[in-house]
Amino acid sequence: MRRLLGLMLFLILLSAAVLELSGQEDSSLRLTLEEAIEMALEQNPDIAEAQSRLAEAEARVRTARAGNLPFLKARAVYDYWTEDQRLLPATRNGEPGVFGPEIMGAEVAATLPLYAGGRVSAEVASSKWSREAAMAQLTRTREMLAYQVTATFYGLLAQAEVLRSLEAGVQAMEEQQRSVQALVDAEKAARVDLLRVNVRRAELHERVVRERSNRTIQQLALAALLGARGAVVPEVRGELGKRDIVVCTNAADCVQKALGQRADYRAARAAVFAAEAAVSAARSGYLPTVTVQASYAERWMPDPTDQPEGGDDWTDVGRGGLVVEMPIFDGRLTAAKVAEQKARLLGARERFRKLELQIRFEVEAAL
Repeated sequence: MRRLLGLMLFLILLSAAVLELSGQEDSSLRLTLEEAIEMALEQNPDIAEAQSRLAEAEARVRTARAGNLPFLKARAVYDYWTEDQRLLPATRNGEPGVFGPEIMGAEVAATLPLYAGGRVSAEVASSKWSREAAMAQLTRTREMLAYQVTATFYGLLAQAEVLRSLEAGVQAMEEQQRSVQALVDAEKAARVDLLRVNVRRAELHERVVRERSNRTIQQLALAALLGARGAVVPEVRGELGKRDIVVCTNAADCVQKALGQRADYRAARAAVFAAEAAVSAARSGYLPTVTVQASYAERWMPDPTDQPEGGDDWTDVGRGGLVVEMPIFDGRLTAAKVAEQKARLLGARERFRKLELQIRFEVEAAL
């Protein structure tokens, strides 16, 4: 008996804990508009994707800037020759040397670009404009997400009013059904009147079911915008109220204002500038390049076959020089790159023009 009472007490406590947790979970999902927008900006995958594109663009800027910096590398070499080789070239006539089939070395080499045909500066400019486009696109994504969350939020508030109205209508129809039923039982009304009431009551029930389904769909849409994980059905807290509307009567002024404020318009324009800089970077393949190179190396021969008296099998050597390269024929690689970037530029310009036409249409339609 005691075990049974103990088990019942445990089940009661467990049920209370589950109810408490579920109540906490429900309360945590009852969101105001500000809370919903904040949650969406933190968890929505579109925002995360736009942020990753911005981070990628910032990394490309650093990559392009690295083209102006010196490049330093260390290298270790082991060579085995079928014929004996001299450890170092002779520096004067009749100089003795150390010969052997194996040569080992360690080298530190530095390269400093002096002129790259404008490629580096064009790539830096292109990457900067790409970063500007990514920043503007992130801003536009945040704005559109806030708009979608707000529209869905107020749609749920309106849907709640619709359901309350329909449920009140169902209750009124049930009262009318009982009244007509009483009149029919008292033979003061025809049965066809009761059938008409039942039909209207069934129609109201069907509308209630349909509108409840619509509310569930809107809740799922809001959960997707919030980036909620799992089977989360959020509830909204707020009231429908009258909002101040910004009146814009002049279409031309409204269009210019939209073109000046729309972040996606700025992103498309920056993409055009980035594509133009990319064309310049591709054309740099036709121009010469100038670099300064320097190296310092240690070379040794582990098993020399010919080592004169006083000859050293371990020595160092340094080198410095200026290298000028002029492209003569590259299999039309540069021409292909230029054609590719020109095609991208044309596409960017057409997307920019299409967006401007779309903004003008949206403003005119809204007016």
